[in-house]
Amino acid sequence: MNPNEEGLRDVFIMRDSGECVYHQSYEETDRLEADGTLISSFLSTIEAFSSNVDVGAKLLETANNRFVYHRSGEFIYVARTQMDANADEIATVLNNVSQEVIKFLPEQWDGKVDRFEPVTALIEIQFDKSELESFYEITGRGIDKLDGIEAKIYSFLRFRGRSTLSSISKLMKIPESDVVNVTNKLVEKEFLEACS
Repeated sequence: MNPNEEGLRDVFIMRDSGECVYHQSYEETDRLEADGTLISSFLSTIEAFSSNVDVGAKLLETANNRFVYHRSGEFIYVARTQMDANADEIATVLNNVSQEVIKFLPEQWDGKVDRFEPVTALIEIQFDKSELESFYEITGRGIDKLDGIEAKIYSFLRFRGRSTLSSISKLMKIPESDVVNVTNKLVEKEFLEACS
């Protein structure tokens, strides 16, 4: 399921300082791309102000947009949605994504924004959990051209016969986004195939 179909327009992740470490648009024409830094600074300022007078921002609405906030440590997650999108469901998605992000971030922020690249897959997984329940099995091609996580997942499936992506993630302790990305690559290379 496309996140845009659920009313999601943009996702921003910012540090307390207002530095934008991640921005993904789900609209065909991204009106916010040019001003992403300015917008993320504004959104983080709203959160800082709200934290000083209350417990932080949860929701900001304009005439045509809803901004849903979620804070996790020093990072602020904000989703811009259509007005009719379910804010509670979007907040749950942001919370779930932030829990996965914690697993691959260092304890001390090192400034490497490329660490947030898996967030796109994490968001898509949250809107389409059925992908994680799809079964995969090996095609029989040799493992000699694989290494790292690709080789681990291939070996796991060779041992198990077939498995769902959620089982692979859980049993091998690999983040769901990595399992989805690597499995898709293995399917493209014809090492794995989806099965019913």
